[in-house]
Amino acid sequence: MRNNTVFSKVLFFLSNILFPLTAGFTIYLLFQSNVPIVRASWFSVVRNYLPDALWAYALYFSLLFILGSSKPCRLLAFVLCSIVSALTEIAQLFAIFPGTFDIMDILIEIISVTLAFCLSNNLKGFINENI
Repeated sequence: MRNNTVFSKVLFFLSNILFPLTAGFTIYLLFQSNVPIVRASWFSVVRNYLPDALWAYALYFSLLFILGSSKPCRLLAFVLCSIVSALTEIAQLFAIFPGTFDIMDILIEIISVTLAFCLSNNLKGFINENI
């Protein structure tokens, strides 16, 4: 039984944290604005917003992995992710962090965190047993 729990934790970590971070990082690096396909408007949306969405999703599940998966922890993770998303963009607005402020980044990240929160609520039995 113990090995099954360890396997479930590793699988959870890989699928909800490591894979989204790796995918977002790969999209960001491979599809820079000087690549011709990125100049297509639909692809620039994917390149500009999907990495942020994946980052926010992974942040939410990272917090669950650290804090636990009870309902108060899920709510706390949701609130913290939403705040961090907004503050990161605001820091770009005031040149505290490098980057370009974009209100759509905040919206996309909050939507992503909301989806992760809904998913964690629907999978709470599995998550409670395996995290």
